Amino acid sequence: MKKFLICLLSFILLLFLIGITAVLLSFSQIQRLMVLHQEYLPVWILDLGVFYPHEAPETTAPLGATSSSRRSQSLENCRPELIAHAGGEVDLIPYLNCREALETSFLKGYKMIELDLMVTSDGFVVAGHDWETFHEQTGHPERKKSPLKLDEFRKEKILGKYTPLDADEIVAFFTEHPDLMLVTDKLCDPDMLLKHFGPIKERMIVESDEAHYKACSEAGFADVMLTVEDLFAGNFLQYQQRLRRKGIRNVHIMVIPSSFLESPVYRLLKERFHLRFAVFDRVSNISPENEAAFLEKCRIRSCEPDFFYSNYQDCRKMDFVSP
Repeated sequence: MKKFLICLLSFILLLFLIGITAVLLSFSQIQRLMVLHQEYLPVWILDLGVFYPHEAPETTAPLGATSSSRRSQSLENCRPELIAHAGGEVDLIPYLNCREALETSFLKGYKMIELDLMVTSDGFVVAGHDWETFHEQTGHPERKKSPLKLDEFRKEKILGKYTPLDADEIVAFFTEHPDLMLVTDKLCDPDMLLKHFGPIKERMIVESDEAHYKACSEAGFADVMLTVEDLFAGNFLQYQQRLRRKGIRNVHIMVIPSSFLESPVYRLLKERFHLRFAVFDRVSNISPENEAAFLEKCRIRSCEPDFFYSNYQDCRKMDFVSP
């Protein structure tokens, strides 16, 4: 009888410990362990039609090269491919989204140039991160977030000497340089983008949030990149299911901050799904030196990104052939 009671108490204690362990290990923690040991993940958990491709591509081609498939492919021996951030720098000043930055990035050999877009009070698309920043750059901080009319916007000078860009000027520039791809950010309304950038839509890569991703994917742009919100900080499976509920399928390139490169979810999507990633750096004191150091670190990574939003680098002087 005594042995039976000891065994019963031991069993009850074991159940109690299992229960406590289950409480302490939240689902997100269990999920993290699953991701770290991805070879044990059952296929049905991952294969929900959200991500593409599921097999490593046999060949690669320039981004946007085949409009029929709309599949992002970085250059075969080039990791990462550089995207001129916010038009690129001019006079070592980044984030200006101005005409002079476009011209400088073209001369420096960039093939992909990103511009932030916003809308004027009379419904025209112009380049700029946001109206508050634009007013600060043009010496009118008192305007705060108030949008200008198009003719008012055209009269301004950024930092007293640089030329603001409207949609017509952007289309003209990329028409003059047919080997360039335009990457857009902030504005992801496909109707608005098609209205203003229709002539170059097949050379446009649109950064899109979840709300507009499906519509942008069906609008005929060269490609669409999904901006990641909480995938790497939250629950991977719930995030995947949320995309599926929104009708989002075949995501094959994501925009992420550089801090996510250390995430096991990044490794999972990169290695198992062969997704492509466009990475930007959130370093507050970003400079040509530490940006170059970050890119050098990318070269020796086992899972380096495919694209990097560059502020300073000169593509003519860079060798990105992976070791």
